[in-house]
Amino acid sequence: NIGYADLNALNFDKRGTSKISLNSNADFLSTKDKKILGKVEVTDITLENSDGRFNAGDIYLNSFSDNSMYKVGLDADFAEGSFRGTAPIDRFIKDLLNVTIGKELPALLDNDGWKWEGNSYDLDFTFHNVMEILPFILPGAYIEKGTKLKAGISTDGLMSAELVSGRIAYRENYFKGVRLKADNSDNVFGGELKAGEIRAASLLLRDNYF
Repeated sequence: NIGYADLNALNFDKRGTSKISLNSNADFLSTKDKKILGKVEVTDITLENSDGRFNAGDIYLNSFSDNSMYKVGLDADFAEGSFRGTAPIDRFIKDLLNVTIGKELPALLDNDGWKWEGNSYDLDFTFHNVMEILPFILPGAYIEKGTKLKAGISTDGLMSAELVSGRIAYRENYFKGVRLKADNSDNVFGGELKAGEIRAASLLLRDNYF
């Protein structure tokens, strides 16, 4: 249990008032055939900053891993999602960066020692009521309930991703009715964006396709 840890006093958050409290419980089981089953419960999460106090609800995580498969399931008040891959999530993030921006802008990444090893991944994420955590994590941001994110990488390194949302905003800037697709086909990282309405500063665009 954490009874109102002051993240600012601990130098984890330099933005001013930043406190968190929660209850947590974790249970992991290793079987004779070297499979690892995990369950993590984080409940009664309360976040506090200069904008107020936010009840982030509960988070439940289930995991499974062996020598060839890694699975994680998320069930929370603010989102639900699943991950499945032949390597852990941290390797997925590294592979994702390297098969996308790493090909176009390698100087942005530390590629020393990285090579494609033929893993495959699938990520599926749906946002629920994130407005109990976004004002704490990124004040001014908004993600509409029902926003979906899917991403995957095949064994030959082909990546595809899709983001669909009714509205995504940061302060006065926003996208409405947005569908973003991206891939690295033909060894080029690119994509397309469709949006019913885009506002950026004083510019307002409707029925957009890029």
